[in-house]
Amino acid sequence: VRHYIVLIIVTVLFIIYVYRMLSKKLYVRQRENEIFVKCINLIKQPFLRFIHRIRDRKTHVYKKCKSCKKVLKLKRVKGTHSVKCPICKNSFRVKIK
Repeated sequence: VRHYIVLIIVTVLFIIYVYRMLSKKLYVRQRENEIFVKCINLIKQPFLRFIHRIRDRKTHVYKKCKSCKKVLKLKRVKGTHSVKCPICKNSFRVKIK
């Protein structure tokens, strides 16, 4: 019984998909696609940031701005440096080990 229910649901979804794909309401489809892309990006962005941090761990350091909390990507150069946030224009000192 469960197999037939799944088959019916998949078939109905496929028919809806094909109908919507062939629809001539292009503006509505574009709007739906924009909403879909925004939702996917909200889910995807944290994972991409994590992957970039792992990939760049030998060449860059990530530090937060003290006033706006924006994460800044700095080159890994040992010492104490003066950094200016591009968002809030706040200057602060960062120590990189």
